[in-house]
Amino acid sequence: MTPISLKQFVPCKNNSEIAFPQVNCTHWAVKETETCTSYCTLKKRGVGLAFCTTCPERKPIFDPKKHINMPLPQQQLKELLPQVPYITETFDNNDDSFATKTKKYANAETSQFIQGKVSEEVYEKRKAICLECPHKSNPKPDEESIGWCKKCGCGSKNTRAALSNKLWIPAVDCPLKKFGKEVGKGFNTSDAIDSVKGTIQSIGSLFKKEESDEKKNN
Repeated sequence: MTPISLKQFVPCKNNSEIAFPQVNCTHWAVKETETCTSYCTLKKRGVGLAFCTTCPERKPIFDPKKHINMPLPQQQLKELLPQVPYITETFDNNDDSFATKTKKYANAETSQFIQGKVSEEVYEKRKAICLECPHKSNPKPDEESIGWCKKCGCGSKNTRAALSNKLWIPAVDCPLKKFGKEVGKGFNTSDAIDSVKGTIQSIGSLFKKEESDEKKNN
């Protein structure tokens, strides 16, 4: 049996915050309503992945194993957010320039977009380490349960960088090497949307911080 879903995403034209993993069936489509729905043109109804998996009338578009030039999820995320330089490379941890911090955070968010969030077990393990770390700061205890890392360079003005959010991201690692990158639980639309929104928020926050620092220096 060919795979039920493809490594591609179909965005909702009426709502840029919604995207669906493409189902490998010619009858599947995204119905453009205000919120958008995953839709079967054969059955004339909204459907979920579970329905498509067991549908005997599913007609595969093609077998991905025979088509090696399919767009990668990273490429599709780049199309959704063209203003962010999504690349995969090794960064100098001592380089705190705006461009480097932007790329590092974009790559981290990409991991959640593709893999989904880490398990609750991994999250709690990371959380326990951060709560005991002397480099954790929490200037907004009424808003944030854990706090912010003073070593990563994100800053407490970026709510997305709060550890209660950040520790769910697979590719996030401790700048002091107390924990490393992990694997997410698997792609799901909710985590992908959360990642896209988080990237927009974080890059915007970094840009404002850079702009503010420039004004102070001039």
